[in-house]
Amino acid sequence: MFNSEKCIYTQDLIATIVVAFLSVIFILVSPFNETPLRIIFALVLIFFVPGYAFIAAMFPKKGEISGIERFTLSVGFSIAIAVFDGFAVSLTRWLFRPNSISISLFLITVVFAIIAYIARRRLHESEQFSFSLGEFIQS
Repeated sequence: MFNSEKCIYTQDLIATIVVAFLSVIFILVSPFNETPLRIIFALVLIFFVPGYAFIAAMFPKKGEISGIERFTLSVGFSIAIAVFDGFAVSLTRWLFRPNSISISLFLITVVFAIIAYIARRRLHESEQFSFSLGEFIQS
């Protein structure tokens, strides 16, 4: 089932989880949520992070989609995920609040990042997607 090789390209998934966690900290924790960074981290959490983790899970191979397609799909799917997450959370007892939305988006991001890790691990090292800023700029 799993390849004997390790998943060696996990930097982008770890960075995604770290950014999502920092977003939750800057949105919810008292001394940090009074800074202008709260807005930046909230926008990144809503408009990029969950979609990137989802796209990483859907397209674990290198070369399946280009960097700009990956970015564009990440933004689009993040908006869709945030809308459906907000609707689902509004039906629960936690309602539509910053606490419930940011925590649920963080959990969704972690779940998709774990799925992406498992999907990449099933591939050979030479086929695994790896993020490169230079390749992204060139595409």
